[in-house]
Amino acid sequence: QQSPAVQSALAGAPWNCRAAPEPRDIYWQNLIKCRSPVVRRIRSAIAVFMVAAIVIFFAVPVALTQSLANLEALANKFTWMEWINEIPTSVLSILQGFLPTVALAVLNALVVPVFISLSTFSGAEEVRNIHLSL
Repeated sequence: QQSPAVQSALAGAPWNCRAAPEPRDIYWQNLIKCRSPVVRRIRSAIAVFMVAAIVIFFAVPVALTQSLANLEALANKFTWMEWINEIPTSVLSILQGFLPTVALAVLNALVVPVFISLSTFSGAEEVRNIHLSL
């Protein structure tokens, strides 16, 4: 009975050797998950699909936040928003100036945590790789 190392050396299989990462750099929760290569590829494919969907459909909320910059035109177009015309002009101009910016800032603040969770879902085993995948 030969050891697995001897069997691998005799079979000519290449060895992939690299330095072990620091224990603080290991994302231990992903080491507990299934380590099957098929499952990892499926999880990575799902994550890539989700990133592509987010990139494609991110234009919709951005366009909606920018439509807030012209509340008067929205109030004239939609009857249920006529109450906007009763707001004083100074308050309306402040809303039109700051509301789209704040809404877009909130959307942008959500991007990084969502992408980190997708990278974690895909099975990255090192924290460094999770941050590099962003």
